[in-house]
Amino acid sequence: MSLKPKIILLTGPVHSGKSNSLLNWAKMKREQGARIGGLTNPSQDGEKWFISAEFESSRKMNATDDEPAVRIGKYRFSAAAFAWARELLQPELGGRYDYFLIDEIGKLELKNIGLEPAVKGVFEFFQNNNETTIVAIVRESLLEDVIQHYGLEKFKVITKDELTNI
Repeated sequence: MSLKPKIILLTGPVHSGKSNSLLNWAKMKREQGARIGGLTNPSQDGEKWFISAEFESSRKMNATDDEPAVRIGKYRFSAAAFAWARELLQPELGGRYDYFLIDEIGKLELKNIGLEPAVKGVFEFFQNNNETTIVAIVRESLLEDVIQHYGLEKFKVITKDELTNI
């Protein structure tokens, strides 16, 4: 019998500080010796960034006018930044983790673009790993759609204020 991964869905309204809270939590956990993989996607100086959970590298998420872009609504995101972020979501490349971060699962992923197929791969990879906790950000308006899309059965939903309890 395989064990389901420990999955925590960090949720809240759009622009409520979920990503910045996760980034700060991850830094604190890392200082305490936790092994953390994946990525965060905070806003810094008015720009969205993909930041590796190891804090060694980052990519600006918003596309410039002259680069290939992934579009959703009025937003243009860098196709190259998404490709880089998908690479970070290859858990088999990094070994063992206490926590694996996905920031965020949104409309693009529900359309099987953006961070896909990497997000699905993370859930599949950790199916038999009861040591790793996946912490994924999902805006509250998409929570039910994400749960259904990925067929999640065992998970806990929290807000940013509950991060310190993990």
